[in-house]
Amino acid sequence: AVTYLDGGDWQSAEPLVNEMMKIRVATFGRKHVEVAVGYQILAWLLSHKGDRKGSLAAYDDSINILRELYGETHVQLAEAY
Repeated sequence: AVTYLDGGDWQSAEPLVNEMMKIRVATFGRKHVEVAVGYQILAWLLSHKGDRKGSLAAYDDSINILRELYGETHVQLAEAY
């Protein structure tokens, strides 16, 4: 997926990013930093595809997970904004 993302081939990257998210959730559970980071990657991809609504939803999922894991004052939460 990284090669496609770096090359701007959003259509080819999307199914791989979606599969990455399925694997991360199955492996770590929904409330894990790796899942939060995965949502950030998905949000970035959707933003570049022009899917503003989907991108914002993915960012919100990431922020909510990070907030639950670390609280309001952790640097990782701040970087997610």
